[in-house]
Amino acid sequence: MFILLELGLIPANAMTLNAFQVGIAFEVFILSIGLAFRLQTQWQARAAAEREALGRLNQSQLETIEAQKQTRVELELHVRERTQALEHTMAELADANRELKLLSTTDELTGLSNRRSINATLQREWGRSERQGMALSVLLLDLDHFKAVNDQYGHPFGDQALREVAKLLTSVVQRPTDLVGRWGGEEFIILLADTTAQSAVAVAERIRELVAKTVISHEAVSINLSMSIGVAATLPANVQTGYRTPDLLVDAADRALYLAKQNGRNRVELMNEHEAPGVSTDLARSRD
Repeated sequence: MFILLELGLIPANAMTLNAFQVGIAFEVFILSIGLAFRLQTQWQARAAAEREALGRLNQSQLETIEAQKQTRVELELHVRERTQALEHTMAELADANRELKLLSTTDELTGLSNRRSINATLQREWGRSERQGMALSVLLLDLDHFKAVNDQYGHPFGDQALREVAKLLTSVVQRPTDLVGRWGGEEFIILLADTTAQSAVAVAERIRELVAKTVISHEAVSINLSMSIGVAATLPANVQTGYRTPDLLVDAADRALYLAKQNGRNRVELMNEHEAPGVSTDLARSRD
């Protein structure tokens, strides 16, 4: 029927179009039944042969077989117990490795990424932005007059303030491709993938305003802090106008932070790629 249909000798309808598939399905069905019947017959024959063989065994042989079965069961139980113990040990080792990796890439005080993790992420995002032609922005953030806060209220209050600021930063920057880290002391860094200078400045302003209006409390002390932020952005793929290395991009954000400090603090400054003004030596010696 399939050949006749292909030759155009019979009309195309539901029966002729599906005749080949129906025939194959019917053949498979019949063969399946035959195979199932054959397997059942073999199983029954094997079972009968085993019963007949067991009937011929004497009591001593039965006891030997039973002892062998018991030994095999005990061996399987022992192997299972050892396997479970090994799996438990491997799981503990994996947890320890994850914890060690986390400790090696996380700042202990704030829970943010540390320098090691920041540098690795910066290199990775720089390469990705370079391949995909995307912008990459860096924010360097520094709490204003933080040394005076530590001197006046003590380091426990200063540590609490750093933890609170870390929470504020992570509440603003939540994309999986971005990173918030502690750069050192009271300095933080934010890497914004696929983000232009204008968008990075907008994020920086949101953070600055949020920090300024947040009350930091610890024991009997409650104060407001302010934050200065330096922003730098580039297209890593554009080697003619952009910064040529990730370190130069971070350095540009650092110089923008110096400018924010120099221009009154509690502000955001953007470092233009084509303009790299210097920083006064007095300010370079004291960034607080």
